[in-house]
Amino acid sequence: MMLAKDEPRGGATAATAGEWLSRDENDPGGAVFSRRSKGHAGENRSVTGEPDSTGTNYAFSRRLVCLSAPHSAAAASYRSLQTHLSARHLRDGRRGLVLIAPDSGTGCTTVAANLAIASAQAGINTLLIDANLGRPAVQDFISPNAPAAGLAQMLRADSDDQEDAIYRNVRPKLSVLFAGASSSSAQELVAGPKLKE
Repeated sequence: MMLAKDEPRGGATAATAGEWLSRDENDPGGAVFSRRSKGHAGENRSVTGEPDSTGTNYAFSRRLVCLSAPHSAAAASYRSLQTHLSARHLRDGRRGLVLIAPDSGTGCTTVAANLAIASAQAGINTLLIDANLGRPAVQDFISPNAPAAGLAQMLRADSDDQEDAIYRNVRPKLSVLFAGASSSSAQELVAGPKLKE
C-alpha cells in the first residue's frame, strides 16, 4: 500500500500540450508507448488498452516514467528505490508505506505513483491510496474514464452503506483508491475513527 499526500494538481510535465501517448498493442507488458495527437491543450495522458473488470478504462500521465520511459534513468531510480524499500520493509514484516510532504509542490504524489507502478511491475500486489482529501492528485496520474468515488466517500458512508471504492487491476498487480470528491472537512474525515477501521 502506498499513500500519497500533498501535491497540487497539474505540476510540470515532460510532454507538450495536446500530446498523448498510447500503448503499443504489440508489447504484452504495455511498456512501449507511441505518440499521437489529441486536441485538448494541457492533457498529458497515455491510454491503456484493456478496461478493468468493471469496464473502466484508465489514462496514465507521462509523469509515470516507469510506464512512459521504462529505460530512462528516472525509471531506473524508482525501481531501485522500490527494491530497497521493499527489501527493508518486507524483511521487517511491514506491508505499508506512507509518503507525506510538508508542503504542496514537492513531488510526493509523483514519487508515490511511480513507486506504486514500480512495485506492481516487480510483481508485488500494490494499493495506491490518495489520502489528500483537500487537494487530491493521484487522478492526475491515473485517470479513470468516469468520475471516481474514493476514500472520502468511504469515510462519509454509514457502516451499513459502506461500499468498496478500490479500483482493482488498474494495471497488473496495481489497485488504486482515489481520494474521491475533495472535501472541506478533509481533516475531520482523516482524523476520524472510520479511517482506523
